[in-house]
Amino acid sequence: MSLFSLLGLTAFSQGGDDDVTATFFPISLPFNSIGSTVFATNDFDTPSSAFDDGPDWFYYYCATSNATIWTTISFNPGGASNPIFPQIVIYNAVTLDVVAITQVAGDNSGTMGAPFEPVAGECYLFWIDNGGLTGFDYAIQITNIVPPHPVSPMQPACTNIGFDSGSTAGWLGSWGHSMRIGSSSDLTPIYTPMFFTMNSGQHDITSGGVDIQAPISQVCPLIPGNTNSIRLGDGPNGAYGGSRIEQKFQVTPSNALFTYYYAAVLQNAYTIDQTTLDTIPHLAQEQPYFQIDAQDCFGNPIACGNLLVTGGPGIPGFTQIGNSGVFWKNWTPVMLDLTPYIGSCITIRFTVGDCSQGAHYAYAYLDATCAPMEIVSPPDICQFQTSVFTAPVGAAGYSWVETSNPGTVIGTSNTLSITPTTTGTFTYQCTLTSLVGCNSTVTTTVTVVPGPDISVTNPAAVCSPATVDLTAPGVTTINAGSGTLEYFMDAACTVPLASANAVTTAGTYYIRLSSPGGCSDVEPVVVSYTSLPVQFTGNVSGGCAPVSITFTNSSSSSGNCVWTFEGGGTQTGCGSVTQQYTAPGTYDVTLTVTDASGCSGSVTQSDMITISPQVHASFGVNVYEQTILYPVFNFTNTSTNATAYVWEFGDGTTSTQTSPAHTYDNHEGVYHIVLYASNEQGCNDSAIAVVSVIDELIFYVPNTFTPDGDEHNNVFFPVFSSGFDGQNYTLLIFDRWGEVLFESHDVASGWDGTYIGQLCKEGVYTWKILIKERNKDKRHEYVGHVNLLK
Repeated sequence: MSLFSLLGLTAFSQGGDDDVTATFFPISLPFNSIGSTVFATNDFDTPSSAFDDGPDWFYYYCATSNATIWTTISFNPGGASNPIFPQIVIYNAVTLDVVAITQVAGDNSGTMGAPFEPVAGECYLFWIDNGGLTGFDYAIQITNIVPPHPVSPMQPACTNIGFDSGSTAGWLGSWGHSMRIGSSSDLTPIYTPMFFTMNSGQHDITSGGVDIQAPISQVCPLIPGNTNSIRLGDGPNGAYGGSRIEQKFQVTPSNALFTYYYAAVLQNAYTIDQTTLDTIPHLAQEQPYFQIDAQDCFGNPIACGNLLVTGGPGIPGFTQIGNSGVFWKNWTPVMLDLTPYIGSCITIRFTVGDCSQGAHYAYAYLDATCAPMEIVSPPDICQFQTSVFTAPVGAAGYSWVETSNPGTVIGTSNTLSITPTTTGTFTYQCTLTSLVGCNSTVTTTVTVVPGPDISVTNPAAVCSPATVDLTAPGVTTINAGSGTLEYFMDAACTVPLASANAVTTAGTYYIRLSSPGGCSDVEPVVVSYTSLPVQFTGNVSGGCAPVSITFTNSSSSSGNCVWTFEGGGTQTGCGSVTQQYTAPGTYDVTLTVTDASGCSGSVTQSDMITISPQVHASFGVNVYEQTILYPVFNFTNTSTNATAYVWEFGDGTTSTQTSPAHTYDNHEGVYHIVLYASNEQGCNDSAIAVVSVIDELIFYVPNTFTPDGDEHNNVFFPVFSSGFDGQNYTLLIFDRWGEVLFESHDVASGWDGTYIGQLCKEGVYTWKILIKERNKDKRHEYVGHVNLLK
């Protein structure tokens, strides 16, 4: 069966596809019909507004009285896959002034409506739109019959006041997408409920989680053991929405303290000037709001129970989410003293409303508790001991006095801690000031009974294995009372301390003295253990491996001393010890000293020693001897753990290259090459090598001479330039038959071409030279020919 059949509606729809057509088919009230924009072909936009265009339908009515007209439609919400976002706009058919508007975005109720007050004789158009989508089916009712407003039933004292049943049982709900602009004297928009039911989009019981925008727990955490709260309003959805819950209940002494808890989210509602682009805040009667009000049994407002928060640029006590214009306030308790209404009843009402322009929202989380209006305190308290009195939470201010001295304020929070020093009966009074300045007074009378009083002096620290005697005189002083002292390991005094006269473990223990009247005084006592003071020094803080370091014990105590060297084992001795480090690294050193009584102490100096890697200098040379013809040497650096180098070449020159080449002058000599290698830690080493530059054996032998007695070329002999040993020289001349014609051992004495005093014939003669090099025992033999010419 269809929705329309269930509603008993007619099977046709009046009105028209546009405003002109609708005027030819006026309706009369009450009007009930089914309708659809699915097949509407005309997209109409109201001339005086910028409302969304789309498939639409119009109804036309001329008012016969000034009675309020109520317009509602019902529809299938469509779900997430095909959402329906309907809109109702009612405007004067002549002036085109909008007199009412409502829309739904995100509400799954399937029902919406808007009221307005017509002027008798004026005609109006009712425009049904679907936000530019594909159209939808609906049932419509237009009537001037006021919807029934049920009376909130009387509930027994605080029925389901905190929604602990997980439902809204005991509460009356209302809602509607019908917020209207208030008059200039109104503090909020006008909330006119269209439906008096609980709606899942407007009245949602919460059982956990965090708000979608603000860091607000959706269940009030200020109530111990709380499992449910309620969210009032349809969340971050500005759609002319408003909702309310209320409960009327009897007031008894057991619920004279009514405390409600709220957390709220509101937008700063504004419009933008299309010319200047300035932001113009809405008026108070247009802003989203959250309101709490209370009434007595006769509907009179209870001033002390009212609270109103409206949107705006900077709501007092609220925090803005970034620069979004959305403000939030976390859970806040507010108390309401209902003592004057005991035996009667009150109504508590919570209301939220979106802005009346349809684009900004408000919603709130709510919870409540009921309790007696009283101070929670024990009837009897103990002398010398601290007791805590607790006044109702939720007041804006507290002022505690003891009635025998009313001019002295002794506390300003909802709890008061007292430690009486005298016995007797005392009355304490707390004045609570509400958020709106109302004062309530609660009192409590207590009897202070005699109690013990002890003071404790912590025993001096001892060194293990010594023990501490907590029963020793001087630890506990009994200032008042008498009895046997008891010793415990916990503050609750549930675990007795064994061997209180020989405590071996450091910590906090507790001493209790109880009185026959049931009072007791418990005081903590601290047992501390100390150790021998240990100190030592090192003669150096490190060096280049290998290095020996001497450590010296400078402790005041001695006995047995054990040195522990990281990576190097241990040594004993209470004087000085020497430790050799061979590996690079950073090392801890620990000294443990134990005296004759067994008391010990230990100290570790972390990273005390830093050992750097030793530099090893070495190098190679391509040759160790070169002649003066090419005195060039190439050096290859093979040093390790070094980062800097200096070369001395033995001829007064130096280099800082890693592997240099060096050229000596063309003179023979012996040179000592020294390489100095170092690193950043200051470690260094050197290496040496010897190279030589030697003479080359150089000589010239002529191939012709003319011993004719003139001034030129009369004698044949080789001409030596360098590298020869003149003391080891032989020149021999042979004829063609191998007979020696001449022999000389003097490089300056040559052959004059004669043999036994007679000049030899022209021809070719053979010569042989035997010569030794000057710088080494190396001998050479050379053979050649010379021409003798006359």
